Amino acid sequence: MIEKIRESIKDIEFYNSINDLFINNSLNKLVIIDKSMIMKSFPNKWMSNKIKEAFMCENYESTYTSGSTSERMQIVRPKDWWKGEYKRTANYNKYLMQKEINNWKKAILTTAICSNMACYLETPSYEERIIHNTLFLNIHPDPNTWKKTDIERICYEIELFKPLYIDVDPIYLSILLNKISDYGINFQYTPQAISLSYEYCTKNIRKFIESHIKCPIFNLYGSTEIGYILCECECGQMHLCDDLIQVELIPFKNRTDLFSLIVTSLRNPFMPFVNYKTGDIVKATSSNNKCECGLRTPTNIQWVMGREKDIITFGETVMTYGDLDEIVYSLSNNLIFVYQLLLEEKNGNLIFRYTTFNKKDIPQIHRRDFKAKINEYFGTNISVNFIFEQSIRPEISGKFAIIKTI
Repeated sequence: MIEKIRESIKDIEFYNSINDLFINNSLNKLVIIDKSMIMKSFPNKWMSNKIKEAFMCENYESTYTSGSTSERMQIVRPKDWWKGEYKRTANYNKYLMQKEINNWKKAILTTAICSNMACYLETPSYEERIIHNTLFLNIHPDPNTWKKTDIERICYEIELFKPLYIDVDPIYLSILLNKISDYGINFQYTPQAISLSYEYCTKNIRKFIESHIKCPIFNLYGSTEIGYILCECECGQMHLCDDLIQVELIPFKNRTDLFSLIVTSLRNPFMPFVNYKTGDIVKATSSNNKCECGLRTPTNIQWVMGREKDIITFGETVMTYGDLDEIVYSLSNNLIFVYQLLLEEKNGNLIFRYTTFNKKDIPQIHRRDFKAKINEYFGTNISVNFIFEQSIRPEISGKFAIIKTI
């Protein structure tokens, strides 16, 4: 891998200014880079011969990250780069491997910002939202504001386009399914497969989606700048999408099971990422386990637990999205839908905002049990206030903050 890295970055000034890769033979000795470093150096220090040639013949595309972990970062990559990503990722799930997913019609239901990477018009038409064989469904910044006409449009377009594969933000899909039921819309279309990506999928939402759509459903984890990093197989285990990619796990805080995810990816020849800090936390075991699906790529990464910047700490105890979700899932009897745990910085109190699938408040016993579990988790007596909401707005990025400091 080290030789491929040398070849990939040899004429990129950014890397030459922070590392001497021709001396170092280990990625562990290289500087860990992050979005802020790339944003400060782009484009001047990234103008390699490959990018210059692509600019000359207009064989490139430019886009931005969604802005969920930091500011939106501009990247440049070859045209139709994501087509190759879908084809590569299918090799890490036996069900998809047996299908020619790269040639399937696809629909994408996600944030308006992610959709606008392809659809730059404010209110693009159905035809304008079809890029190659992919239909982008959402045109609104907040799915809570979808009216009946919006739901009817989305359902009609899915039935008209007939995508075999739908890639979704799980919260957006669950809101869509809930509103289909609320409005009494007759929608029967079932794709061949659904992938859940873009943001953290809670256990309640995963269960809700699986109860409404009877087709293979699996998690994908990745980013706009890197592509897909992890893919869930039909046995429910995560597999490392190791084509031109390598990961390093750095212990996070004092937790033996949590790690910062560092990625090296050479998939984008214009902007290879070497020792790149994703800003996400993963839960991992000490060794890889064989997977019953038979693929050779099981990873010791069990799950993506959320973003490093979105944690709550009391004393030495750290709570991530994943930790909070375990508590919610164990206590709510699958009633809680979208939720948010707020930490009041000035006094250390917690506020738990939540919605429910049936739009009715949870029983008082669930509130008491939740507070008891939170205090047990942190080992201290923390004030927890509850706010039952009809909806919770996403952040500016279009994604939802499960943990937030105010």
